[in-house]
Amino acid sequence: SKPPPATDAELAALFREKRDVEALGQLYDRHLEKVYAVCWKYLKNRELAQDAVMQIFEVVLKDLPRFEVQNFGAWVHTVARNHCLMQLR
Repeated sequence: SKPPPATDAELAALFREKRDVEALGQLYDRHLEKVYAVCWKYLKNRELAQDAVMQIFEVVLKDLPRFEVQNFGAWVHTVARNHCLMQLR
């Protein structure tokens, strides 16, 4: 039988420790819709929200290895919110 899917914390640790891009890809897939929803809520524009999602995952790629993220969902939500608020300034 297949092993159970890894938790967000396990995938984040895999990426942080081994730069496993497949693990990051799984996190991206799991949280893409939520991140887009946050961007849409703040930016109220489809193209801007889509661009912001890509920029946010570039930030995640750079910042995730630097932090001990216990709750990836909450962390990426905060990153998305802060990114969008900066866009609105």
